[in-house]
Amino acid sequence: MATVKKAAKKAEKSPALVDLTAEEVSALARPRQGFEAHVEGILAAKATFADELSSAKVDAAKVRQSLATVAKLDASIAPLKKQLEMLEETRLLLASNAWMDVLEIYGVAQVVAKKDAKVAKAIEPFAKFMSVGAKKKAEGEKK
Repeated sequence: MATVKKAAKKAEKSPALVDLTAEEVSALARPRQGFEAHVEGILAAKATFADELSSAKVDAAKVRQSLATVAKLDASIAPLKKQLEMLEETRLLLASNAWMDVLEIYGVAQVVAKKDAKVAKAIEPFAKFMSVGAKKKAEGEKK
């Protein structure tokens, strides 16, 4: 619970964007999908039955402001996801092109290396790299 409070304090200090630790993210409650449709009804019940519900120390304005900010963030997410997808695809395309060019050079160099020891020595590190097999993908890298 202390982790959640710590994360909430971060959000209050900088309501636009926060950078939570993995521990803080895992400690957050996951809202049930569609709960936003019921917020005003619950806030109205709290206002109507203020005495009976006085132990719920909730600021209705703060709840509304949080949801307004959530809506703004939601509107920003789709274009940002598309931009990230484009960045990843551009990176993949450029790396793929460079890889294919390196393989072309290596293929020619392998043939030449059979007759030229200097070329064989020059491509030796890459030949060793190629003999090891595929490496595991780095964290976050697309398959």
